[in-house]
Amino acid sequence: MRFLVRTTADDPLQLVPAIRGRMAALEPDEPIFDAFSMKQILYRDLANEYVLSMVFTAIAIIALAVAAVGVYGLVAHDVTQRTREIGLRLALGAAPTRDIRMVLSDGTRPVLYGGALGLAAAIAFAFATAATFQGNARDPIVYVAVVLMVTFAALAASYLPARRASRIDPVDALRAD
Repeated sequence: MRFLVRTTADDPLQLVPAIRGRMAALEPDEPIFDAFSMKQILYRDLANEYVLSMVFTAIAIIALAVAAVGVYGLVAHDVTQRTREIGLRLALGAAPTRDIRMVLSDGTRPVLYGGALGLAAAIAFAFATAATFQGNARDPIVYVAVVLMVTFAALAASYLPARRASRIDPVDALRAD
């Protein structure tokens, strides 16, 4: 048999001796053991979910870092391949800020297209599962946040190669292979 005692005390476990004494007066043969506060019960019941959420968060952060490194590598390789083109553009009078915008847009455009397609699919899936399995239809907010984080990571990963491209000396770029 279990009993639940509601109290306004700051520390409900301080009342355990008084409850034991009252219960012993009513039913002397029934022992009282495993006295827990509701906070302890909830924490114990939700401990697995806390651990899983921390593990999934760590995996998500690692995936975001790998995506950012991958975008950086691709954009840096693209800038290296286009050194002559960028140098020629600078020699003909193009503003360095225009080259930065060009490299940033080339680095983030695929991420934005993929994010838009993935977001549309995720929202459709979220509404389909919410109607079918009585889930939460507010999950698309999380999906939008993830797309924004990946887009920010792509912008950050594209910025260093873009800055390097704007500092290319036109003469050296035209002499390079």
